[in-house]
Amino acid sequence: MTDQRIPAMCIAVYKGEPKAVVAVDVSPEGISFVRSEMLLYGPLSCRVAELFGDGGVAFAPMFEGTSADDAKRFTYDAVGKSVAHKWIAEYAMSRWGKAGCQIIVEDPWLKVADKIKGGTKVRYFGYENFPYYTAQSGALFKDIEEAASDPAFLRFGFIVSPPVPLPPNRGTADVQTIEALAQNTKLALVAAYDDTGYVVWMK
Repeated sequence: MTDQRIPAMCIAVYKGEPKAVVAVDVSPEGISFVRSEMLLYGPLSCRVAELFGDGGVAFAPMFEGTSADDAKRFTYDAVGKSVAHKWIAEYAMSRWGKAGCQIIVEDPWLKVADKIKGGTKVRYFGYENFPYYTAQSGALFKDIEEAASDPAFLRFGFIVSPPVPLPPNRGTADVQTIEALAQNTKLALVAAYDDTGYVVWMK
C-alpha cells in the first residue's frame, strides 16, 4: 500500500536563471521501478528492498511544473545529478540532521577485485564482492558528490541515519554491518532519466 507523504520542500538553483526544484510524486510506478532494480543486485540493495516491502512513497527531484506523467516515464530530461544531490542532501538534513546522515553507494557492476586493481580516491569497503562507497566530511551534499563520483554514475544510494560504524577503508564488512546499514536506511535513490536524475524511495 502506498503512503502519500511527498516532501513539500522547494530549493532554488541557478542554471542560467533561477529555477525551483520540488519533489514530483511518481508513486506507485516509481516504487515498482526502484524495487525491481534493487532486487537484481547487491546484498545491501536487496535487503533494503526487503525491509521497505512494497509500501512507502516514491518521488523525483524535478523542476517545478514537471507533470507526473512526464516524471513517471523515467526518461524525462531531469534536473541533473548535482542538483538532485543538493535537493536530496537538503531534504535529508532537514528531516534527520539531528541524528546525522551517512551516504552509502552501491556499485552493482564492478567487483571489489576490479577496484583493487584500478584504485580509487573514494573510501570504499566490500561485502560479498560488491564495493560500497562512502564519504564522511560531515557535509552531506559534499559526501554524496564524492561517493557518487567513483562509480560511472550513482546507481544505488542509501541515506542512513543514524550513521553506522564502517570497516576500515578497503576492508570487508560483516553481516551485522550490512544489516545495520539496511535497518537504518531512511531512503534509497536510484539513477533514472538516462542517468541524469533519480527516483527516491522512502519508507
